[in-house]
Amino acid sequence: DGGTVTGTNPTSYTIESNAITLINPTKARHIFAGWTGTGLNEATTTVTIEARSTGNRSYTATWTEGVAQIVGGTLDGTVYTSIINAINAAPNNVKTKIILLKDTRENFTIDSAKNIVFDFGEYALRVDTNSTLSDSNTKTMIRNNGTLEIISGTIEYDGTDKSNIIAN
Repeated sequence: DGGTVTGTNPTSYTIESNAITLINPTKARHIFAGWTGTGLNEATTTVTIEARSTGNRSYTATWTEGVAQIVGGTLDGTVYTSIINAINAAPNNVKTKIILLKDTRENFTIDSAKNIVFDFGEYALRVDTNSTLSDSNTKTMIRNNGTLEIISGTIEYDGTDKSNIIAN
């Protein structure tokens, strides 16, 4: 389903094969949710075919679409299912870019130890800070290049191109 594997997973095995652990794939803007297939009741991130196994087996990668991806800082390429998780994972006092991968609405606060820049990517976002600003040191800045720094509030997809970003 569009994923790639660093290295290769075998396409066959015999009773004489050593144990095989599948290499997990990656996919742009997605989080690997696990393998489904032979002998698995739910998506599983570690699949090992034991030595001396027999019989046909088939495994399919499953994915969760990411909301945010950290690029920069110490977490290049990490994809998260929420903006809040990406903010929490960003290191303190290191400029970190978070690319928003899909439309979402989440309430969040960024503390003053974080130095986060949001990149709206292909999505336009509406930023509403009226109701949740509590820290007088927290500010909203929207730059000409479509990034947002040091924000507290709600971030929401508005369905338009990124030149129409609005801050209330």
